[in-house]
Order: sequence, then C-alpha cells, then structure tokens
Amino acid sequence: MDDLDVTPTAPAPVTGLDPLYQQMYGSGTGEEVAERQVGFPVITAFTHYVLRPTKAVRRRSDHNCGARVSVEVIEGIEDSAGHKFTDSGDVAYGFVPSRTKGKPGAQETLSEADFQKKCKTRSALLNRIRQVLGLSLAVPPGSFSDAALDAYAAQFGSARTFIAEVRVEKGNDGVERNRIVWESIAGLDEEEHDSKGAPLGKTALQVAREKIAAWKPKAVTVAGGRSSSSLSNGDLR
Repeated sequence: MDDLDVTPTAPAPVTGLDPLYQQMYGSGTGEEVAERQVGFPVITAFTHYVLRPTKAVRRRSDHNCGARVSVEVIEGIEDSAGHKFTDSGDVAYGFVPSRTKGKPGAQETLSEADFQKKCKTRSALLNRIRQVLGLSLAVPPGSFSDAALDAYAAQFGSARTFIAEVRVEKGNDGVERNRIVWESIAGLDEEEHDSKGAPLGKTALQVAREKIAAWKPKAVTVAGGRSSSSLSNGDLR
C-alpha cells in the first residue's frame, strides 16, 4: 500500500452567492421533481398525404396569433394511415404578417408597399385554405380577440379532407414534429396540372394515390458499407 490520504474532505462553505443564483435557486432546488418527457411518433416526410382535419385550437405568441390544426392521415406511405398529429405551426403562419425581413440580428423593416404585398400574399393563402377545406371564414371575424380566434378554429372540426405535403422539422427543443405545408394543399377533386400549368386530366386524389403507390424508401449507406432504408421522402418522381 502507498501512503496516500484517502480521507474524504468536507466541501468548503460557499459565500458571496451570485444574486441571480440566489433568486433562482436559493439554498437548494426545492422538492418539486419534473415529470419525464419523451418524444412522440412522426410520419415520414412526403408530398402527397391525404389528411382529414379533426380540430383546431387558438394559439397566441408575443408577436402573432393563429390556429393550430390537428389531422388524421387517411391515406399515406408506409403505415401512416390512421396516424393523428398536430401541425407544428399555425395554419398559414398565423394571422399577423411580420413587418420585418432578414435573419434575427440583421432584420430590417419592410416598406409600406412591401408590407401590403406580404399581406395580400397571406390573404390569398388563407383564402385557398378556406376554399379547399370548405370553411366559412378565411380569417377570424372582425378582430384578433379570443372569441374571434375560437370562431375561426371551430370550423376545422367539420372541414373537408385534403391533400398536402408533410415535413419533419426539429424544434428548438430538439424534438422532431410534423409540419403541414399549407401552400401545397389541394381538394380531393381539384384538377391537377403539370409544372407548366397544363391540365393532367387527373384529380389531386388520383395523383396522390399514384405517388403513394410508387413511393419507395431510399437506400442509404451506413457504417460498414451496409444499406439501410431511409425515412426520407423516397423516390417521388
């Protein structure tokens, strides 16, 4: 045996605590224990899911207000049929267009003309949602009050089934969620067009079913040179 001293040493008393630390934690962390949180299933990103709205709820943030929609997958790739999820963003990004552009920390205020153009684009998208889903209201009636937002959101409980792209996005908390691309929505019997605007002679539902039937997961190379199926868009062409 060597001559090392293995006697535990008592921790030295702490003095002069940071005021912020003292405010947050005091002399300890209290008795409350956080509940365990786990992720939840997401469906694979794909451009032509058939979705049925089930409900929407009012949502507010510091800079916007909107409706957050929940849907059920009626037809889709893999085993997604029957899966229910809540869109990770507000329908059409909420009702209050931002007056700024650019990245955080380097933003600039839009001119009045550019802001009005942005409002017009947002209104057109909200009108498309109203038309495709068979809603009575494209925007909350008359104001952004809680009652008006609730009136708008209530429509989604009886809204029509539609077709849309669904993406997988990771939030600031590191959790992956599904997001509906509202610009992509189409009614089931809406006429489909090619990239040049020519009619294809098919409905959006017919095209969606063709895309679903043709979908195959991409093979990706993993460690050791083996192949694995990717949970990506797959071959959509």
